[in-house]
Amino acid sequence: MRAVYVYFASFRVGRIRVSRQGDLSFSYDAAWQAAPGAFPLSLSMPLGPAEYLANLITPWLANLLPEGEQLEKLSRSLGRSPTEALGLLTDIGGDTAGALSFAEPNAPAAWRHTPLTEYYETEDPAEVLEQHFEDVEKRPFLAGEGGVRLSLAGGQTKTALAVLDAEG
Repeated sequence: MRAVYVYFASFRVGRIRVSRQGDLSFSYDAAWQAAPGAFPLSLSMPLGPAEYLANLITPWLANLLPEGEQLEKLSRSLGRSPTEALGLLTDIGGDTAGALSFAEPNAPAAWRHTPLTEYYETEDPAEVLEQHFEDVEKRPFLAGEGGVRLSLAGGQTKTALAVLDAEG
C-alpha cells in the first residue's frame, strides 16, 4: 500500500492510502486531531478516527484541480490521465485551495522566484507578460517547470504572479 501525506503548512494533517487495486482512503493523523485549531478538510470528512473511502476522497481531490480544458492541458503536460487526481496533486499540489499541500509540506523558506524578465530573457514587460500568458494557456501553472507546484480549482486560465520592488 502506498501513502501520500496531506499537509497544512508543515503540519501533517493525514494520509491518503492507495491500495494495490488503486482504491483510495483517507485518515486524519492523531496529532492533527489533537492540535488546537485543527479543522476538517471537508464537511463530508469530519475530524475523527474514521477512514474515509474513495466515494468521499475522489470528488474532494478533483475539486482541488482545475476543470475542463485546463485539466486536460495540465494532465497532458504532466503525462497523466485527467482522472488521476491524486497523481496530479502529488505532482503539482504544493499549494492548493485551503493552503494544503500533497506529498511534502509547503516550505515557504524554500520558495524562490524567477523574474519573468529573466525567465523569458527580455526586459520588455509587455513582451514578458504576453509570452507568459501564452505559456500558461498551453501549460497551466507552468506545470512541469522545476519547483512549480500550484493548483487552483476552476475552469478559467490562472497564474500566480507577484509584483516585487527592487529589493524583492
